[in-house]
Amino acid sequence: MPLSPDERKQRLNEVARLISSTLDLATLLQNVAPLAAELVGAEAGALSLVTPDGHALIHHHLFNLPEALSQPSVPKEQGVAWGVIETGQPVLLADYAAHSEALPDWVEAGVHALICVPVAAGEVRLGALDLCMLDPAKRFGQRDLRLATTTGQQVGVAIQNARLFEAEQRRRQEAETLRDASAALTTALDLNQVLDMILTHLERVIPYDSACVFLAQETRLRAVAGRGFPSLEQVIGQDFPVGDSLIQEIERTHHPLILADAQADPRFRRWGGADYSRGWLGVPLIVRGNIIGYLTIDSRRVAAYGQAEAALAQAFANQAAVTIENARLFEAERKRVAILTTLHQTGLDLSAQLDLPTLLRIIVERAAALLEAPMGDLYLMQPADPTQGKPGEPILELAVSHNLPRQYLDVHLRMGEGLSGRVAETGEPLIVDDYRTWSGRAAVFEDTPIRSLLGVAVRWQGRTLGVINVADDRPGRFGPADAAWLALFADQIVVALENVRLVEALQASKEHYRALIENSADGILLLDPAGTITYTSPASFHILGYSDQEFPGRTLFELVHPEDLQEVRNFFRELLQTPGQTTPAQYRLRHKDGTWRWLEGAVRNALAEPAVQAVVVNFRDITERKRLEEQFLQVQKMEAIGRLAGGVAHDFNNLLTVITGYADFLLDRHPSDLDPSRQDIEQIKKTAERAASLTRQLLAFSRRQVLQPEILDLNALVADMDKLLRRLIGEDIELVTLPQPDLGLVRADPGQLEQVILNLAVNARDAMPNGGKLTIETANVYLDETYTRQHVDVKPGFHVMLAMSDTGQGMDGETRSHIFEPFFTTKEQGKGTGLGLATVHGIVNQSGGHIWVYSEPGQGTTFKIYLPRVEASSKPARPGRLLSPVVHGSETILLVEDEESVRDLAYFILLEKGYRVLPARHGAEAIQIGEQQTGPIHLLLTDVVMPGGMSGRELAERLKRLRPGLKVLYMSGYTDNAIVHHGVLEPGTAFLQKPFAPDTLARKVRETLDG
Repeated sequence: MPLSPDERKQRLNEVARLISSTLDLATLLQNVAPLAAELVGAEAGALSLVTPDGHALIHHHLFNLPEALSQPSVPKEQGVAWGVIETGQPVLLADYAAHSEALPDWVEAGVHALICVPVAAGEVRLGALDLCMLDPAKRFGQRDLRLATTTGQQVGVAIQNARLFEAEQRRRQEAETLRDASAALTTALDLNQVLDMILTHLERVIPYDSACVFLAQETRLRAVAGRGFPSLEQVIGQDFPVGDSLIQEIERTHHPLILADAQADPRFRRWGGADYSRGWLGVPLIVRGNIIGYLTIDSRRVAAYGQAEAALAQAFANQAAVTIENARLFEAERKRVAILTTLHQTGLDLSAQLDLPTLLRIIVERAAALLEAPMGDLYLMQPADPTQGKPGEPILELAVSHNLPRQYLDVHLRMGEGLSGRVAETGEPLIVDDYRTWSGRAAVFEDTPIRSLLGVAVRWQGRTLGVINVADDRPGRFGPADAAWLALFADQIVVALENVRLVEALQASKEHYRALIENSADGILLLDPAGTITYTSPASFHILGYSDQEFPGRTLFELVHPEDLQEVRNFFRELLQTPGQTTPAQYRLRHKDGTWRWLEGAVRNALAEPAVQAVVVNFRDITERKRLEEQFLQVQKMEAIGRLAGGVAHDFNNLLTVITGYADFLLDRHPSDLDPSRQDIEQIKKTAERAASLTRQLLAFSRRQVLQPEILDLNALVADMDKLLRRLIGEDIELVTLPQPDLGLVRADPGQLEQVILNLAVNARDAMPNGGKLTIETANVYLDETYTRQHVDVKPGFHVMLAMSDTGQGMDGETRSHIFEPFFTTKEQGKGTGLGLATVHGIVNQSGGHIWVYSEPGQGTTFKIYLPRVEASSKPARPGRLLSPVVHGSETILLVEDEESVRDLAYFILLEKGYRVLPARHGAEAIQIGEQQTGPIHLLLTDVVMPGGMSGRELAERLKRLRPGLKVLYMSGYTDNAIVHHGVLEPGTAFLQKPFAPDTLARKVRETLDG
């Protein structure tokens, strides 16, 4: 129902009274629309104000209209209100929906008729007042339009006054708030506390839904504090792109940037879960003209911030920036002092620490404390491991860790692998802000909780020793300054590391040399200038028998053999005159047990060397070596004599073969014993046989005779010789045999062993001119390595012993040392050749055995012969052989002999026995005969050693290829290993020893042909 004129006047007065009675803008804005609507009888209404930036229109304080109409802002040039504001002219629309500038959401809200009047204060256009009819049947009139226009003018003045009052109040309040904030901020110097206080006081200055502080850190912009975000973890530590268009605009202008509706601005970066942000304000933090960071302020309301808020925020930011800079400077100084203190204390602690594990633990703990990091570790370079990395390439091994996750332990890294591998490879520090997302992380650390990581190489004299790391479970914790501090720390610790390594190396060297000295087989003595012993090594006790307590205080000269003493004194005197010189020495010293020991070594004058200050004697016991050398020299002497004797015997055998052969021919021609010539011929033959016996002895001791070994039982051999031995030694000497049952077998030439026993028996008989006892004993024995080390010609193992002991005169040591030498004899001149024992020695050695003698003057003599024991598959041979009868033949024999007289003799013997003989002077001629002979050749009879480069063995092999069925008989005066090995005839080889009798030759030829 329309108001009467009086009622309208009354309402108009109430509007004027309300407007003039309050300076509270919120109260004013809340009541304007309902009172104005009632004044003109409107069913709905709204007060719309221009945003501070002048680009949009916001519907405030709706009356009887949907609340949703207050949310969207109306961009400039859209809707009826913008036209009214621009022109300053009111509008009355009877059909709102039909108007071209009608807003669709208002049409949907049921607005039918509309009055829109400007709200202004003089020339300042603040907005518009909308009064609506929702009922199509109702209309506005011109009087309503005039009343509404008057009301709009009054409202504009009232809003302007309220805004001025509010601005004054706000300025006063802001000033107080800024003053309080400034006072509060200046009380704190801890950066984290300062940041928290900034966000707290910022909210009092400019209300916000969320806010964040970004600080520039070298080349990045990082969120360091925030409040109001759904998830602070998504904010703190995150980097904001320095190339962001919003940041660049603030950077360019050095002024705040306002976004009325951030969601509608394509430049706005949605992050930290702030999808609710509408009003947004970015404010630079400026110190001395440089931007050190930014404040960002978010509101859920569109156009929440205008120039006034921006100016206020900038004023606050200026104070905050100074406070932040002061806190950062204080923090930097505090950190610098703490780092320097830590470095100083670390230097003191490390210099006093020589235990490497403890040192490494201190290093890592101090490195973490230095940069306030919760974790740290140290990798050290290790030599190449063929199971890891490239061949020859060193690896990184975790040496020590501090609060490190378990998956980091017991890890080896290759060069270039992970952060530590890259630092070791390049030598440069490396910072990783978020290890989880870093593409270079090692595969073993995929699930690591570590976020920030900083690694620095530990280098010494251009060589990388390892990598020290600090880590944090927060991202972006470390920067270049931290890397510089850690590098300085690494430079400090490397000296301590090297010192410890040197100390350990020195200690290891000392231990090494101590172990060498204590475990050395050589003895070490330290002497003062007077020759007094001041130190002895453990080996000295084993060599000379004196304990550590018995050596010190003695002089070296007390121990020297009297025969060497003067020479040792002269040697020592000359040594003292030559500092640093090392001189070899070889003298005899007395063992504690009274025996003399040969010592060999080196003596050094180290009296002038500070670490020694003594004469150093390094020595070893060569007593055994001396004894073996004497044995070896004896063997060499015997060998030289043997070579000479063997050569002589070879020529003698050829001569004796001719002499004995022709003597036999002459005896056959003078069969009668009454023939005076026969006795002369027999004397010639006996003399030749004695000469042959002598040459056999020469060959025996020179080990150049040919042995034809058999498996023998020494018990049987001795038993078969019993009668012969008893006749040989005579009735005044008792013969006792002590055979061991189950005696082992040996492999030897039975004839040669008989000669050995006979020679020893003759020697025993001559040693007992007044009678006595000769004992022959056999036994199974085992010669161990201890025994064989003392005798150069013996091998360890099972042996059979033949011992012959007499009760005769015995021998002294001088005689014993020469008894096996050829031509050495103790008998009167003309009573012996001196070859008996030399022959025994040669036969035993050529048979692979060893002979040992023990004798003392007046105590008799014992000879022990050791022959290697063998296992035989056949029964041992019995001594003694039956000679086969001499048989004639008719076969063809190729005779090869370089000595003409021997060749002629053999030719004559074989012709007489019916054989056809083809003589040859040497191998080449024999080959020619073999190739040209058309008939068969049944036997090759050849000398073994011949001139011309072809031996009998080579000749036989070549002829057998021409004539496969050819049989071979070798003849020789001694062996040269052509058909024997070490004097032993090869099995199956037919051999005839020179000199030989005609019947012996004929018999051996027949045996070979029939064999």
